[in-house]
Amino acid sequence: MKPFTVLVLVLAACSLAAAKDTADREATEKGSNVIFVARRECVATKVGYRCRVKSKEDLCPMLLEQTGCPENQYCGSGPDGNICKPKLQVGDTCTVKTQCLSDTCRNRKCKADACPAVDMSIDCMTTQYCSPGENGNICVAKKEKGAPCSSRLQCKSNVCDDRGVCIEDKCPNPYMEERCLPNQFCSPAPYGNVCMDKRNNNDQCHQNVECKSRYCRNGVCKANECPTPFSSEGCNQMTQFCMLTTNGKECVTKLPDQQACMTSAQCMSGSCANGICATAGAGITSPNGDPCSMPNECASGNCVLQRCAATRNGISGVCMDNDDCQSDICEMGAVVQQDLDKQKPAANLGALSLQLKRA
Repeated sequence: MKPFTVLVLVLAACSLAAAKDTADREATEKGSNVIFVARRECVATKVGYRCRVKSKEDLCPMLLEQTGCPENQYCGSGPDGNICKPKLQVGDTCTVKTQCLSDTCRNRKCKADACPAVDMSIDCMTTQYCSPGENGNICVAKKEKGAPCSSRLQCKSNVCDDRGVCIEDKCPNPYMEERCLPNQFCSPAPYGNVCMDKRNNNDQCHQNVECKSRYCRNGVCKANECPTPFSSEGCNQMTQFCMLTTNGKECVTKLPDQQACMTSAQCMSGSCANGICATAGAGITSPNGDPCSMPNECASGNCVLQRCAATRNGISGVCMDNDDCQSDICEMGAVVQQDLDKQKPAANLGALSLQLKRA
């Protein structure tokens, strides 16, 4: 038979029983000032729906809730209906937390938790962690080195290794220098970080901090990061140049515009003119050694053999045109001396003019 059909039949039986109760009571108590009308209701039980007498002592509307009851009570089941019952003590059997004075029901027992989350430090002192106890979670002291652990928060050192043992780090961060001597670095070890002496050149390494030279290249400590200062050799050609520092030759970031420079390799723009980094092609002349086609392209004003130079070539020097020569004369690929005879008339004319003035 379907449950709904059963419920309808039970409700009908309860209604008939309630009518019979009313007739019986009125017949036996006729003439009395009090007329009792019995009330029946249909309730679900473990063995199905049953009729029961609805009690006049229903003090609360919903089982296992606090609605309708004082603060230290909950709504429970009584012999004649719902009644307010005292809340349960720690250790008593419970179904929901509303039944417990501690407001915690775990594993069908009322618990008194001093802290909400196991293996955390919430509501505990900094030297404690939250641990499960017989009557609820409690704050206990963190464990010493060598004690068994399941979480790092259980350990004073804040380190629980893969064996489940509290260990102590001599330094907090691997491959850093914090808490180590100047000639040491923090190295990870199986049972805690330790400070180790920095490695010599040609020793194996993982990071720069391991090496005395502060340069680890291809897994080996090297003396210098780059070979030639003021060049980009051995460095990132786009963003770095080689610089001699207290730690040896290191790659450093190239300079922005308007910073003092010695070579173009130092400049992010790739151009060092008149000792200042400047954007290439921004009207700034080129330094000595840079390619050129005209003298006005060079900071020195000298374009010699298509390269900016400090001076033009002297007598017998190689030349391609007159601009390469101090004498301004290039003949057959060589610098030649000016013809002084061609200058004599001009000199004699000057002397004659001076005599006329004196006269």
